[in-house]
Amino acid sequence: MKILLVDTDTTVLERLEESLQKEGHEVSACSMGSIALTKAIMHDFDMLICELTLPDLPGTEIIRAMKAQAPYLPVIVISALPVEEWGQPSADAGAARFLKKSQPWESLWNELQDELHFITMGRAEMKVAIIDPNMIHRTRLQKTFEHLGCEVSVWPDVLSALSGMAHQDKPSLLLLDTSIELSMEALQWAREKRVLTFVFSDTLTDDEHDNLMRAGAALILTKPINGEALMTQARFMAHS
Repeated sequence: MKILLVDTDTTVLERLEESLQKEGHEVSACSMGSIALTKAIMHDFDMLICELTLPDLPGTEIIRAMKAQAPYLPVIVISALPVEEWGQPSADAGAARFLKKSQPWESLWNELQDELHFITMGRAEMKVAIIDPNMIHRTRLQKTFEHLGCEVSVWPDVLSALSGMAHQDKPSLLLLDTSIELSMEALQWAREKRVLTFVFSDTLTDDEHDNLMRAGAALILTKPINGEALMTQARFMAHS
């Protein structure tokens, strides 16, 4: 993966950079928030690893700026600040994990490796099928999941989707717009094939919600959908 590493602690910065490079990752390291943002404009990164206390800009501001540019970007905070005070602000900014810099190096490195492995394996294994009549919405979802490294198939209706999926490996995740005709047939197909299915709609009544859950929907959402959040949820549910 191509990783942007931002930290003012030279020892930590150099050790992380060296260790990540030994694992085969391409690392771009810096100690200033302004430099990090410049790098983010010039290059596409697969991950951001960031300290919160930077000399020119708050780490949370770096995270928000990069997530605005690339909503799918995984972010890990490694900080000496107390997680009790800064864990939630980091999550609100868009960080997926908060790792304590004060812990022994071996523990810190093992936690970071686990997160990197989780992201890499989740991307490699995830095949996503999208059934959505709204071209703009399904195209946005498609691009988000493709940026996340998924293999994505899209269809505007259930009949073409079921026909297409009959001639390829079944998806790991099905995203289904419940307002579409024959959506319950698609849910039945997914249930028979044991495909994890998330459904979405503009609005749903309580009865419609209950019917979808009984039909096999694992998660029910309202538009617009956050593709990155869905990816994280799907990885957890698929491997649980």
